[in-house]
Amino acid sequence: MLKLRIPFLFCISLVLASACKQSEKLNNCANVRCATPLIDLRLKFEDKQTGTDLLFGSNSKYRLKDIEIYSTRLKKDIDFKVDSSGIKQTSIALSITASDELNISLGKLKTAVLKLETKFTKTDCCGTLELTGLEVNNSVNSFTNNGPTLITLKI
Repeated sequence: MLKLRIPFLFCISLVLASACKQSEKLNNCANVRCATPLIDLRLKFEDKQTGTDLLFGSNSKYRLKDIEIYSTRLKKDIDFKVDSSGIKQTSIALSITASDELNISLGKLKTAVLKLETKFTKTDCCGTLELTGLEVNNSVNSFTNNGPTLITLKI
């Protein structure tokens, strides 16, 4: 009888250890504070005839106060900042937290409509947001999920 108890107790201890590891993993995620997942975008405004930068070039025609980015999902203008981390170019940086349609104006010109499709992926405790589709003025645009996507708007 003792010979049967030892393998039985060993099996039960393995099952309990496995259950504890699963429970520990769930508890670790319960204690993690997750930041809102974001997609980072960069915008650059160029003259369609000359290719010169309309905001940050030496002969720029517009200023930052001339930019308006309206979110149809949020029904309000969204904030942006200047990203000068690029060696050769400065751009407008913004982040989105879900699928959205952005109406972008430069001065009094309605410059572009960006349609952004996103997908939330649960890969760890917090998950990530991925860009799954990008249209600029109803034309499909290439994008990356490995870093900020640069969109050049030609005016």
